[in-house]
Amino acid sequence: MLKGSRKSSGEYNPIYEELKTKAIVNLWSESNGQIYARRKIEVESVFGHIKGNRSFGRLSLRGLGKVQNEFDIVCLS
Repeated sequence: MLKGSRKSSGEYNPIYEELKTKAIVNLWSESNGQIYARRKIEVESVFGHIKGNRSFGRLSLRGLGKVQNEFDIVCLS
């Protein structure tokens, strides 16, 4: 047995397979496919730019107000 509660790769979990199939069907439906395609263009590229080009991977402050202010400054730059 592997470390912790992990299962070996040879075991089959029917519940996992059923949920995975449902997720694939939902993701590739016509309406959801359009939503996810638009998300890649609109949202993911913005956060990728902030993390990669601005070297901003982690917030320094705690508390909702302080975090909002810090992220606002990052977005303005």
